[in-house]
This record gives sequence, structure tokens and C-alpha cells, in this order.
Amino acid sequence: MSKMTGPREKGGSLGLQGPSDTKGQMLSQSRPITSRELEVLLKLHPEEAAQKLLHRRTSCLLVQKQEVQDESLMLLVQVLAHVAASSWRENVGELILLMCKQRFFDRMCSYTMRMRRTYPEKCHDFLKHLFILLEAYAGAMINVAVDSLSNLIDICMSVLPVTEDADLLKKYEELQKLNLEKKGTISLLDNAEPPEDFREVPSFPTCEELLKRKRPFFRRNITKGAYKDNNHYLDVQFRLLREDFTRPLRGGINDFKEGVHNRDIRVYKDVTISKPVIKQGEIMHIARVKLPKNVSFTKSKRLMHENLLCLSNDGFKTLLLGTVADTDDLERKGFLGIKLNSDHRMVNLKGSFVIIESKAYFMAYRYVLQGLKNLIDKVPFEPYIIHVKPNVDIPEYLKKDTLYDLGVVKDLGLMVMSGMKKKPTSSPLCNVPMRSELDTWPTSEELGLDDSQRRALHNALTRCFAIIQGPPGTGKTFIGLKITQILLHNSHIWKHEVNSSPILIISFTNHALDQFLEGISEYTDKIVRVGSRTNSATIARFQIKHVIRSLRIRRVTQNFGVKDIKNEMERVEKKIKKLQARADGLECPPGIIRLNELVTVIPTIFMLQLQEASLSLWLLDQRLLGEAKMNLKRQGKSFKPVYNVPSDLQFEVTFESLEKQKKECEGNKNILAQMCIQFLPRKMEFLQIGLQIHEDPDKIVELEKTCDNIWRLGIVRRWQLYKHWVRKVRCQILDQLSSAVDSHRKLSEDLQKSKNELSLNAMKQASVVGMTTTGAARNAQVLKDLAPSIVIIEEAAEVLESHVVTSLTTQCKHVIQIGDHQQLRPSATVHELATKYELEISLFERMIRNGLPFATLEFQHRMRPSISKLLVPSIYPALKDSPSVRDFPHIRGLQKDLFFFSHKYPEEKKAGDDLSHENVREAQFLMGLCRHLMLQGYAPDEVTILAAYSGQFFLLRKLQQKDPQCKDVKICVLDNFQGEENKIILLSLVRNNDKGIVGFLHTKNRVCVALSRAKHGFYIAGNMDMLTASSDLWRKIKQDLVKGESLGDALVLKCENHPENLHSVKCYEDFLAKSPNGGCLLRCGQKLPDCDHLCEWTCHLKDMQHTKYKCSKPCSKVRCDLNHPCPKLCWQKCGPCETIVTKTFPCGHTPTLPCKEEACPTLVERVMAYCEHRVTVPCHSQEDVIPCPVACDSRLACGHVCRLKCHATKDPDHQNYICKKKCIKLSHGCTQDHQCPQICGEPCDLCLIPVTKELLCGHEAKEIECHVPEHKIQCSVKVSKILACGHEAQDVECSSTIKSIKCTVLTNQTLPCGHEVDYAPCGAATEEVLCRENCLQILDCGHTCKKLCHEECGDCSVKVSKILVCGHEAQGIECSTTTNSIKCTVLTTRVLPCGHKLDVACGTRTEHLICTEKCMKIFDCGHICKKLCSEICGGCLVKVKKTKPECGHVIQVACSSQPGKVPCNGKCPKKLPCGHPCKAKCKEPCTRKCQEQVFIKCLNNHKVSIGCYQQQKETEIIDWYTCKKKCKQILSCGHSCKGNCSGCLQGQLHKPCKEQCNKRLICGHLCTSVCGELVCPPCTQKCARRCIHRACNKLCVAECDPCQKPCQWSCRHHRCQSKCSAPCGKGPCGQPCQKKLACGHACAGFCGDACPPLCPVCHEKRLREAFLGRPRAKGRARFVLLEDCGHTIDSKTMEEHLGKYKDEIIEVLNCPRCGHPIFHLRRFKDVVREEHERVNFVLYVYYISTPSIELKGWNQFKEEIAMTTQKYKQASNKLQNGWVNQLKNRNLVEFSDFLLRGAARFLKIWRVVKTYSRSPSVPAIEAKVMALLFAILARVLCPSNVITHQLVEEVQRELHRLENYLYSIIMQHKSTATGINEAGTGTRGKRGGTRTLMKRAGADTGARTKEAGTGTRTEKGPKEAGATSALPELPVDSGVKFDEDFQHRLGEFMQGKGKAESDMSFSTWERFQPRFTLSVSRGSWFRCPQGHVYYWAGGAGDRGEAKCPFCNPLRATLHVDG
Repeated sequence: MSKMTGPREKGGSLGLQGPSDTKGQMLSQSRPITSRELEVLLKLHPEEAAQKLLHRRTSCLLVQKQEVQDESLMLLVQVLAHVAASSWRENVGELILLMCKQRFFDRMCSYTMRMRRTYPEKCHDFLKHLFILLEAYAGAMINVAVDSLSNLIDICMSVLPVTEDADLLKKYEELQKLNLEKKGTISLLDNAEPPEDFREVPSFPTCEELLKRKRPFFRRNITKGAYKDNNHYLDVQFRLLREDFTRPLRGGINDFKEGVHNRDIRVYKDVTISKPVIKQGEIMHIARVKLPKNVSFTKSKRLMHENLLCLSNDGFKTLLLGTVADTDDLERKGFLGIKLNSDHRMVNLKGSFVIIESKAYFMAYRYVLQGLKNLIDKVPFEPYIIHVKPNVDIPEYLKKDTLYDLGVVKDLGLMVMSGMKKKPTSSPLCNVPMRSELDTWPTSEELGLDDSQRRALHNALTRCFAIIQGPPGTGKTFIGLKITQILLHNSHIWKHEVNSSPILIISFTNHALDQFLEGISEYTDKIVRVGSRTNSATIARFQIKHVIRSLRIRRVTQNFGVKDIKNEMERVEKKIKKLQARADGLECPPGIIRLNELVTVIPTIFMLQLQEASLSLWLLDQRLLGEAKMNLKRQGKSFKPVYNVPSDLQFEVTFESLEKQKKECEGNKNILAQMCIQFLPRKMEFLQIGLQIHEDPDKIVELEKTCDNIWRLGIVRRWQLYKHWVRKVRCQILDQLSSAVDSHRKLSEDLQKSKNELSLNAMKQASVVGMTTTGAARNAQVLKDLAPSIVIIEEAAEVLESHVVTSLTTQCKHVIQIGDHQQLRPSATVHELATKYELEISLFERMIRNGLPFATLEFQHRMRPSISKLLVPSIYPALKDSPSVRDFPHIRGLQKDLFFFSHKYPEEKKAGDDLSHENVREAQFLMGLCRHLMLQGYAPDEVTILAAYSGQFFLLRKLQQKDPQCKDVKICVLDNFQGEENKIILLSLVRNNDKGIVGFLHTKNRVCVALSRAKHGFYIAGNMDMLTASSDLWRKIKQDLVKGESLGDALVLKCENHPENLHSVKCYEDFLAKSPNGGCLLRCGQKLPDCDHLCEWTCHLKDMQHTKYKCSKPCSKVRCDLNHPCPKLCWQKCGPCETIVTKTFPCGHTPTLPCKEEACPTLVERVMAYCEHRVTVPCHSQEDVIPCPVACDSRLACGHVCRLKCHATKDPDHQNYICKKKCIKLSHGCTQDHQCPQICGEPCDLCLIPVTKELLCGHEAKEIECHVPEHKIQCSVKVSKILACGHEAQDVECSSTIKSIKCTVLTNQTLPCGHEVDYAPCGAATEEVLCRENCLQILDCGHTCKKLCHEECGDCSVKVSKILVCGHEAQGIECSTTTNSIKCTVLTTRVLPCGHKLDVACGTRTEHLICTEKCMKIFDCGHICKKLCSEICGGCLVKVKKTKPECGHVIQVACSSQPGKVPCNGKCPKKLPCGHPCKAKCKEPCTRKCQEQVFIKCLNNHKVSIGCYQQQKETEIIDWYTCKKKCKQILSCGHSCKGNCSGCLQGQLHKPCKEQCNKRLICGHLCTSVCGELVCPPCTQKCARRCIHRACNKLCVAECDPCQKPCQWSCRHHRCQSKCSAPCGKGPCGQPCQKKLACGHACAGFCGDACPPLCPVCHEKRLREAFLGRPRAKGRARFVLLEDCGHTIDSKTMEEHLGKYKDEIIEVLNCPRCGHPIFHLRRFKDVVREEHERVNFVLYVYYISTPSIELKGWNQFKEEIAMTTQKYKQASNKLQNGWVNQLKNRNLVEFSDFLLRGAARFLKIWRVVKTYSRSPSVPAIEAKVMALLFAILARVLCPSNVITHQLVEEVQRELHRLENYLYSIIMQHKSTATGINEAGTGTRGKRGGTRTLMKRAGADTGARTKEAGTGTRTEKGPKEAGATSALPELPVDSGVKFDEDFQHRLGEFMQGKGKAESDMSFSTWERFQPRFTLSVSRGSWFRCPQGHVYYWAGGAGDRGEAKCPFCNPLRATLHVDG
């Protein structure tokens, strides 16, 4: 197969078509089209010109050239207009898309502007041609580059007036209008319906879509707003993700077909593919691939496992899809394993293939796409992900009383492992309510976190869908680990007791995942890491394969049948290999196959004929050789014999066998051999001819049916018939192979399921499971079964949204996303999809955009301030520096801690696979800087070099190997370093080119990552001028660098030893020349620590103490007392003196020896005292120290000699000596003189040497252990024995007894059946022998039984023919079958009752016959019946139009249907009672609730629009009209009401005021609560109290810790001896202060106090103000300085001011001038302390020990509402909704209880009215009063409500209104002596009457009416009672205020009605109306003279009215015993 080339067009010689070879074609297509070629194209037909342009595809290069002649651009536009104006539209869109890129529009814009002044005469024609082109572009492109087109049209319209062509101008205007309309097309496409369900779209791209440039359907990612539903969301995500992978591959394949280079794909040519093989348990094909020479497979990302491959052997007219399965032998041998996605039997693998691989990694897409399709039920966290619900709920597992132990945040030792019980602790962090607000949580100091981290922790633990944004250095990983730690510590709360699940950690990259899991491993080792691509040694042991292995070893887990499945797979694999070999051998057999291989396919008649002779004799019939040769001549084809014979097939004749036979005959000279030699060549020739004959399938199939004698066939037909049989056998084998492959595939799936079970079991044992998003998608089913409750997503802003969604399960209850969307975004392959369709927007960022709550970490703990300024405010406006970063040390050896080295070193394009960039000079500079830092003493792990491009990364790694100083420094690609940090970062930006292209360096997110990795020092190398020209961000960065003098073209080095020496470096060589050792060029010259020499190095920073420096000077030290000099170098150790000298010792000897020797070495002879041995020893040795060197030589008990030296003093009798000699004894139990192998001193073992022994029977037993006796050995020799029966038993063991042997000799025996057999074993009973004779019994039918004798006869199975009842003969029927059970199958024709005929089997019953003919009957209406004849006609089903009589509409119904019974879909013609038309359909009931909008006026006379049905509600409970007019009434606090008319219930119940309170609290701070609240909440500010030692850091409401330090108050007269917090033992000093002020005058203060700043002489006028109007006392006044506010006050005035606090009001002391609280005042310290203690006491009583209040009113209200009516009971149930249990505000509880009791009282009274009044107006009145009552209840009964004075007054007023109205009804009935009064009277015995009823109603009026005497009154019946007049129409509507005027009028009415009861007046009754009084409201606290502490609501201003409740018990107020 020739090399693949692009398609070529015939004709034309313009250079558009290259030479015939591919290389020439590619060269012609790689240059821009010329002007001459464009002129030729103008002369061609438009269709031909378009084809040539499309084929060339490089005409766009003309536009991309830097300099293009104007004539060329004009010609190009003219040619494109020429093509676009034609009617040929098939590929116009593709051509225009190719040409009209952004660069084209930019060129056209500038060129068109230039036309009007340079070529005015050509301008008109150019604009005409351009209009044709732009019109075609606008029509072809739906949503591409619309903005660019608009700009160009505007420019054309501005140029057009020069041409004065109004028509053309109008056309441009219309085109612009059309273009602007199309701008909304993308948004319209967003709402378009998809063409099919996305679940029907395959995850794999199809061959059809890859071979065509067809744009599929997809829609934008909705990043702002909600999706319609689950399907809409999943469809968008699936199609965008699939297109992101498919588009580069689709474009690359089509570009390759057209000969255009494409960077998105990799091409491998001349690939050959073998047959399928089984490797690593998978069926794959092995391809031989040639890798490019300049590519390293291990370093590149080529041919990664499971990546998609496209294969074609026909120039991509068709293609195959496969995935990479094996790369083990790729780099070494070039063998690649490919798993095809098609059936390998249907694939033609012959020829040379081209493989195309996409650079996008398919596995990252494949499992995610499948995961999206598997989300059928619902998307996890649908309310937030789909509907972007802004209010995030708490996790389901958090109950109301859930408490967490947060102690582990600060103390890791408190960590509770899974399954352990938590130890009790008293820490304030141990019981934190999780459903409480942040304010109630422990403080930041208690948690050890900053404020933002505390908020993030609260957000993560209390929201089920939590988001945490962490700018660089703010501790994202830190807070994530803390969250995980807390969740694990409190796992008993969220873990299920039975099916517990771990926490799932998900990350996009393996690196980020490992980093997070390393942090978790510090406090738990129950981790499982899914996936094998980890580089962390710490995490490697947690990999799932290791965990599973350890569980197996510990027998914790099952095997789940893995071993059995693998064994079965091996068996199937062997079968597949065998079948594959047989199929391959039969595809082109090398000879004639044996007949037995074809038995299954040859018909029986042919098989009988071939059994007479061999198959080869039939095919190689020598008589037909001439015919065979004639046929070969007609074919005219050559043939090459095949000699490879498959081992699994049997052949009769092959070329190989014939050749072998020929060689054998050539060596034999007999006659037969010679004849054979002559015959064999003819046979080989015949075989060769036969194998070339082609099969004719159609004719052979017919021949096989008709032929009787195959020996009569010609040679061609014989071979064709033979090949037909071979093909059939091969098809059978292929079917078996297919079944085996299916079995293997199923076993593979079962194996994976079993492995999944193992993985699941391992995961369930863990506390934390970590995996990447791809791993999560791949293990979707495992995750579904695992069902993790909590998922934490690390670096969530880097992950594509679809990856996150597929990682979640529906069982997940809590997800926490941690990341930063302002750093790296998710990476998409297609730029258009990433930007225009917003695929690069992560779920993390989308949620933030849609307003979901998130927490942001605000304090960065990484970068020194000078580095962080690069980010603030350019990227992070609110980022703050932690105090810890301000003390970072400066970088040694450099002048600046931050510097940008701006240079002009040009970049280079990296040759190789990734087409990356590198900059050699920049890389060398950074390596020089790295070396310089290493010489400063920095460790390699403190410095990191970052490269912006992978090409630079590999270059830096290469340079690193040449410099040993930098060998351990980490070098990393920038994108892989997100989330990491280091002390010093060296950043290489690489880009520096003439075009000014900076690549992704203009992207804000990547710049953010680059600038935020360094902690102490940051050094950047790049071209700043080029960067600032590309981005506003870099311009801001440059400004910051310039301000800090951190930008320049040279880096300044600073010598740490000589700071005045500065050197500028610009290249690597400068570092070596100016700082060779890290310092300067001066000599070090320091005195070495171990000698007097000086350091000879140049200035250096490393080894400053010279501990490693080796001085090379000669040593000057003296080594001994004789002053011998040391001969070594200075750095070497001197050691003892080795100089040879002669010494005289006291013994008299004078030996010559080294100077260091101090003892006489002369040898002398001595006698040892213990053993008396004479020995020679050194003279200096002592006898009691030197051991005797003489050998012992004592004889031991065993006979051996002792080998020790003389040991007369230690074990002289050898009691403990162990002889080491070889034992001379025989082994224990030895029978053949085997010597013991042990040493002599050890006991002998049994003799284990195998020997041959003669047994008692005379036989030998071999390999028997020597110590075993003969009688215990069983003889296994096979012998013959004579049995009891007389027969000889052969081959029985000698040791067997005769009785145990059964005789097997076959004998003649007569069996119980009567047969005599000769195969009965002698030793077997006759009953045990099965008779194998034929049965021969005659059955009832007369046939002989065909079974064996021992088998049961059963029914007769002889095949016979039987005549059936119908007369037909049935053949092949078993004899025992009855004719009744046989169904006759003979086809007969029957006439059915309808008259039609039907061909059926004879045995078919008539009732089962169904006529299949059409009915064709004619109805009375004239239509023909459309049913079958067998079906009941019924009515006519023809659709006709009829008029429906009820409505008059014309409807289409069946002809037989009555129109009145058919529902009508028309619009209802009726009108509703209100007069509006009915909106329902005719067939539906008329609308009950008219939805027409009508206008009414609310009770405040505002115009309101409501539904018509709402105004018709007269007797139902209705909602208040929704009037939205602003209320604007002035509230009691003086502010304007911010509510609306309906919200304030038409002015009756106003919403609480939300203005700030700003009232002074008892603690002295200003209240920050809302204005209207009754009681100011607890102060949330920090306590302002302080002493001279410290300030209190607690909250204001908390009790201060008493200071235990000694009091510092002292003066020259005396000193306080108490503690600081205790009362002073002595009062303040009254002596004047002796200090002088700055002016020189004496101080006006007291001794020991702080000096007032005012001088009595210099500031006399200002000091007058210090008396505060008090008359000045005689003598010199003394003043006190208030340190809190700075005012100076007269001491007497201050004493009087403080005196009032002792007896009256309790509050923080304040300044008498400004009112500022006094927290610290030295002179009056005891007064301040006492008042503070009283304030603390009140705070404790009110805020801490507030008693709980029981809410009893609710039960009373429920009882009364149930007794009133069921309708209102249902309305009351809507009020509850759990609010009762949520009330926490004391005032709200009290007021709610008051309101509910009042409502219950009202319901009692109303029930009396309703029971005894028969007025027809009762329902209407009830609806009004109930509406008002329930509106009041709904307004108050809300857990988040705020109780204000205004609300209390308004609610009480409305309750009084309702109750007064009821009493007015009662009074009216009393005056008329009807209704209630009459119904309530009777005899004396009946406890009736109004008073009794009123008492029962709980509203005793207090009336003094006298009861009836002894007389009786006549009771009226119900009829008379019903005659009562209508109830009074009083103003109960809420629009009328219950003010004093209304109250006066109501009182007059009631007094008028109540004259009969003169003592029942309104004023009297009013006194008993209940009023609401709060236990605590806004007021003041007091202390009476008796010391009682009490509260008065009137405030401090009217304290004269306050009375102590202890001294005056009748006063009702809150009091506390003081």
C-alpha cells in the first residue's frame, strides 16, 4: 500500500496542485497563494475555483503575512466574492470559515480605511466585492465572529459616501441590521431543544462524525442563572465535554486528508497490525509503530494508556477506532497493543495503516461522559447545582442538639480514632452547638485561627454545599485538613451505625491529592488511595492494591472468587488461541485437509462416496490434470506455495509433505522410489493449480443440493466444492471463536466486578478515601455502593464542572469545595468552547457567580509584604498580610528580596513533540542565581525554580546536571506548582520575541499563580517591556516594581561579609566572575579556628566558621615533650609522635622505639604463678593482667583435647566447656554405622539418612530413614498373589492381605436377568454387575426393545409412519405416540365462515383460525370498514367533522361517534358569574376562581390589583390584599416606617424599625442592635476594662479575670500591698504632687496620680471648666485626670459625681463632662471596681441566669380553635410550622404567650356569640374578625421576629378592638332582651345568665348585676331567638385605628346599649382588660439604700418614681436580691 496522500484534483496547472509525490504536494501547500494564481482563479468557473482554494487551504497564509501588497488583498477579496456569488453552496461555508478568521477581519479593517485615500478609483469595486463576501459570511456563519463583522461593516459604511452609491450603502445598512439581529443567536440556541436525548449519543466518537466537518449541536454553559431541569443541565455538560475532545480529532483527520498540517494531532505512518492476541488478560492487536526520532516516549505524553486512536488503511475514507492497551514494548521494540472498538472478524487488517492520535487524553473524557449518561434519577445537590438556590441548608445529619468537639483544632492529642470512645474533657471547645450562629462559636483565639479561617470553618461544617475561597498563602490546605480532622474526630455524628462510609477526598491532579492525603496521614492511617499514579512515598503504602493485600494477609476480606475467574479466563484464553490458530490455518490452507476435519459440513451422501477413497485422490485425480492446466491459463495468475503448516490442523497432502517425500525417494534407488520421483512433481503441480481455483459460492450451493455423484464432477467444481466445505468449517470455528471471545469479555467484566468488591470492602474499612476526578468517574459504581456522606474537593476551581458532578453520588449529604477561581481555571482543549461557551468555568466559580454563600480566607501567611503587593489590589483587593510575614529575614547575598530581571535574550522554539518554548540565556542566568544562593548557605529544598513552559523545564533540568551545587534543587513547571510554596522562588517567563507574543502570560489566573509562590525572596526573569505591552495587569505590576526599585536589567549582588561591595550581574558568566564563592572577590583572610593560618579562599558565605576548610599549610605543632615537629599538613590530625628515639627505662633496658611509646617492650622470661608455665612476655607487662599463652592440652571426657589457652583460673575442670570437634559416635537409632553429623558437645539426633533396607518379606525398601525399624515399614513392591478363589491377583502391594483384595478376573456368570456374561468380575456379586446385553423383550406394540438389559424398557422409540384421523400419513413418529396427540402439518386450504380461504396446517382447529383478510363491509354511512375480517366491525372509525350541539364548535370525531359525547378542546363560550369569560376548555369544568385582574382600593384607599375571585370571598378567611405602597408612617421611635401597606396590615401592625439603636448599654458601650427592639441584646464588643498591667480581652458580657499581679499604685508617702484586683489597703494619697510640668510650674494633681496636662497658671481659664459649674473651694484646688477620655476634673466635683452611683443607678461610671465610660481611674480604683462588680452581677443575672419560660398559651389557643370550627383549626396549623420550638428570644416568648392567651379568650367569647346569636350576618362578621386575628398571629408568631414597643401597643390595641366589638354585640342583645340574654336565662336551678357565660368565657366583666330572684322566666325557642335583629355594623376593619376617639365612641355606644345594666359600663370593664408587661425592657438598673438590686423600665431620667420591689412589694418589676 502506497503512502497516504491528500486527495488530488485533475486538471489545472496553477501550482495549486503539487507534484505527484506527497512531499511535493506538502511543499506547494505550505506557501501562500500568489497574485498570479489568484488572477487565474478569477477566470475559472466559481465551483472549480472554490474546489482549488479548498484543496490548497493555505490561501489564508496570504492574510497572515506581515507585509502583503494591496493588489494581492484586492484580488483575494475579488476571488472570494467570485466564489460566494455562485449558486454552488455545498462547501462555501467551509471555505469562508477557513479564510475569514480574526486576522482577516483585522487586515480588511485597516485596508478599507486606507482605500479611501490611496485608491479612490478602485474603492467602489472593492466595496462591492467585499459586500458579496460579507453577505455570504453572515449567511453561512450563525454565531461566529459577529463583533468583528460589525466593526468591518461600520468602516465600509463610513467609506461608502466617497463612492456616492446609495444602493450599495443601503445594502450595507441592511446587512448590519441583519448581523445585529444574529447577535442573539447564541442565546437563542441556549434555549433550543436538542435533536436527540444525549444518552443516545455514544461516548466514543463515531467514524461518520470524524470523517465530516459537520458542526454538532451544543449549547453554552449557563454560568449566570439556573438550568431548566436535570436533563437540560446534563445535556449541556455532556455535549460540550464531548465536543471538546472530538473537535480537535475531527479537524485533524480532515486536515490530514487534505494535506494540511494540524498541531492538535499526532500521526504515525506505515503501521502494520497483526492478528488479535491475548495479553494481560485482554484481547488486543499488536501494531508495529515507528516513533519520531526526536521524541522521547517516556518524557512525552504520546500513546498514553486508554487514549483513543483512529486507524485507516485507505486514506481515511473509512477508519477504525481503538484505544491504547499496552506500551511495555513500545520504546524498545516498537510494539503497541491496541484494543479495537470494532469486531475483529469484521476488520480488514491487511496493508499499511496510518494512526492518528489526539493530544487530548481520551480517558479523562471517557469515564466522565459515561458518568454523565448514568445520572438518570437526579443530579446530586440539584437545588444548588441546577437551580442555584442561594440559601444553603445545613447537612441532614446535623440535628438541633448536635454538639461537636472542636478541641482537636488546637490539640492533636485529643484526636479520636474511628471506633474509639471520646474522652470527656472540660475544654470550652468540646461541646460546640453546630446549628448555632457564628457569634456563639468559640473565638478565633480559642480556636487558634484568624477570623476569616474561623468563618470558613463554620461555613464548611454548617452548610451542606460549602464553598471556601482561599487566595494564595491563606491556608486552603490547612483549613481543609482542619475540617477533615474535625469531621473524623466527630464521625459518630455523621456515620451510619450499620453502613458507615468514609470521607471522600477528590482532586483533579494526583499531585494535589497526594499533598492533601499526606496532611491527613499525620492524624490517621486509615486511608485508601485509589489509583496507581502517586509519587509520594508516604502515600504509596495507602494505595488500594497494598491495602487489599494487607487485608488478605490478615484475613479481613474475602477473595470474591477472583482466583476462580482467573482460572476460567486462562482456560478460555487457551481455547481462543487454539481456535484462532485453526481459523488462520483454514483461511489459506497450504494443502488438502484430512476428511475427518470436514465431517461436520460434508453431506452424508458425499461422505459415503469419499470414504471409498481419500480426499486427496478425489482432488488430485491425474486424469483431470489437463483440465486443471487449461483453467490455470485462463486465470493467468501466479501462485506462491505456502509451506507453514498449522499445528492444530491435520492435512492429507501439503507442499511440505510432498517435498519431504521427494527427498526420501531421492535417496532410495528401488523402482518404486524412482516411480515416486516421477509422480511427485505432477502431484505438486496439481496441488498448486487446485489451490489457485477460486470458489463460486452461488453455484456451489446449488450444486451441493443437486449433485448425486461427486466423482463425475470436473476438477474446477471439485476444488470449488472442497473450498466451500473449508469455508463452512472456518465459519463454524469463527462462531466458536466469537462465543469464546464473548465469554472472555464477560469473565473480564466479572473479574472487574470482583475486584470492585475487593476495592469496596477495602474502602469501607477506611476513614478517608482519596481519588482523582477521573478515578471517581471510572469507579462510579463503587462510589455508588460506598455512598460517602461527605465529599471534600481540593483545588475545586481547577476542575471542570462535569468532573465534579460525576464524582458525587445521590447519597452524599455534605460537599465542601476548596479552591480559588482567581488562580488556574480548568483546562479545555478547544479555546472557543473554553471562552465563548464558558466550558472553563468551574462549578466552584459558577456557584460564586450565582450568589451562593462562600467564605473567603483573608490573611495570607506566605509572602513578605513586598511580594504580596504585586497581588494587592491588582488581583485581590481585600487580601491582608498576617503579622507573621513582616519579620521574614532578608535574602543573603542579594540587595533586593524581590527583583524582576528584564532582558532581551530571544526565545527559541523547542524542537520536538510538544512545540514548547525555551530561552537558553535566561535559563543559564537563573542557574547562576541558583548557584549563588546555594553558596549563601541555603538548603536545596529552600529554593525552587519555576518554568512557564515545559520546554524551559527540560532545558533547566539539563543545565542542572552540569552544576553539582544545584543538583538537589527542585525544578517545576508553573502549572504543576499551584498550591505549593517555598522560601525562594526563581521564575523563568521564557517569552521574548519580535512579534510581542507572550502566550498565556497575559492570563490573569496564571499570572496570579506565578506571583504568589514565594515566601522570603522572589526573582523573575523575562522581558518586562513586552509583557506590559500585552496586559494592563503587567503594567500595574511594573508600577509596583518601579516603586520598590525592584526592576532592572541587572541584578545586584551584595557580599554579606563586605556589605559595601555590590556587583551587578546580567548573565551566568557574571556570577562566576564576580562572585565565585558566593561573596565578593576579596580574600577571606579570616584566622582559621584550629590553627594560626589565614583562609586563602576568596570571600565566601558557606562554611563561615571554617569547620570544613582544609588548611594546606605545613603543620607547625609540636607533638611531644622532646619538641619533635609534626610532618603532616595543617588540616591533618597530628597523632602520637612517630619519631624513632632511644630511651632508658627504670628496668635498665635501652631500646630504640617510636617516641610515643612509654613502656619497655623488651621481652623477658617469667613463671606464671597459677599454672607455673614459663613464658616470654614484654618487660612492662604485669603477671595478674597477662593471660597465660600456653595451650591447655587437657584430655576431655569425650577423648578430645581442649583447644583453649591455659585457663587455670577459669573453669579448670572443663565443666562448662563444649567440645567443638566432630562427634565420633553413631547417630541415634542408626542401623548402618552412620556417624553423627553434630559437634561433640551436642546430643546426637535420630539418623535421618535415607537407606535401602531388606524387609521381612525379602523385598528392599528404598529411601527409608535409617532409624526406622524394618517391621514398621509397609512393603509397596507390586507382586502377584493367589486369592482365595484361586485366581492370581497381579500388581498388588506386597503388604496387602488377601482378604482385602477383590478379584478382578472376568468370569462367566449367569446374571439375575438370565443372561450369561463373560465380563463379571470374580470378586463382585451378580447383583452388582450391569448387564450390557440387548433387552430383546417384545413390547406391547410388537417391536423389540432397543435398550440394554439393565435399563428400563419404557415406551417404544421405533420410528414408524402413522395414518392420522384426517387421513394424512405422518412419518418419523415414535411408535408409542398416539395419533390423537399428533398434529397434522400437511397444508390444506379451508373456507372460513366469512367466505375467505386460508392455507393452514391440517391439524389446526377451526376455532383457532383467524381471518387475515380485510373486512370491506360498507356501513350505512357509506364508508368501508377498515378492520380485519376476524374483528368486530363496531362503529365507523373514519374521521369526520361534526358540530357539537352544546357549544357549537366543529370537532373531528369518528363517524359513528355522537358529537355530544366527545370532549371538545375548544375555548369555553360561557361567562362566569362575575361577567368575565371562562378561561377553561369546553370539555373542562368552568373556572371556579376567576383570574382576571381587577382593581380595588385597600383599606388605606390605595389602588391594588387582585384576581377577580379574591374580591368575591365574603365568608372565608382571606389574606390581606397585597398592597405594595410604601407605608412611610412615623413610628413611635421617630423614624419613618420602611414597610409597605400590606406588610404593615394597612397601618395597624407596623414592621419593626431597622435603624441602629445607639443607646448606651449598662456596660458603657453603644448598642448596635436595631432601634425598635424592646431589650438591647448582649453587648458583642470586647471588654474595655483594663488595669495598669493589661487589658481584658474577653467579650463585654463575660466576667473579667481578676489581675493577680501586685498593685502598682505607690507614691513617696506609702505603697499599696494588695493585689491589683483587690481593694487597696490604704486610700489614695491626699498630698499634692511634687512633679513639675513642662512649663516649669507645679502639677495640680495628687501625689501618685497621673499628672493632669493643664497647668493652673498657664491654663487657668480651661481649668475653670473642670469645676462643671460648681463653686470653687477655698484654697488651691486639686484635679484628677480621666485617662479614658483625657478630661481634667476637679477632685471635689469628681467625688460628688461618683457619690451618686453608690446609692442609686447601676451603670458604668462615666465622665461628668463628655459621658465617656470610665474603665480605669487610679485615684478612684475601688469605686470603679465596686461599680464594675455591680454591673457584672446584673449582666450575669440578666444574660446568663435568665429563667426559662413555658409557653402555655399555645395549648389554650389550640383547644379553643378546635372547639370553634374545623376550618379555622386548619388555618391555625399553618401558623405552627415548628416555630414553638425555635423561639429563643425571651421577650418574643413572653409576648407570644400573652398574644395566644388573648386569642384564646377572644375565641371563647366569640363562641358564646356564635352559639346564641341567630343573626344572618354572623358568617360575614366571623370572616372579618378571624382574618384580623390570624393576621395578627402570623405577624407575631415568627422565630425571627423582633418585639418592639410599637408592636406591643398595636397588638394590644387590635385585641382590644376585637374584644370590645364582641362586648358591643353582647350589650346590644342584652338591651333587646333577645339572643344571648334570653338563651342564657331560665329557672334558678339552671346556672345560666350572661354573667355565668361570661365567666366561662374567661372574660369576667366585673359587672355588679343582680341575679334573677326566685321567679322564673319563660325561655324562648330557637325560632324566637333566630328573630334577633342583625348584629351591629361597627368599624372592625383594620383600616380604622383603635385610637382614643374611636375608643370614646365605642364606650358611648356600649353605655347606651347597656342602660338596662347600669353597672356594666365600658370604663369599668376596661380596668380589667389584661395589659402586656415585659419582665425586662429598655430601662435602667438601680440599687436601693438597703442594697437590693432592681430594674425600672422608666429609665434613669425618672428614677424618682422607681421603688424597690423588696421594700415596696406591690410594685411589679424585675428584681434580683442583691
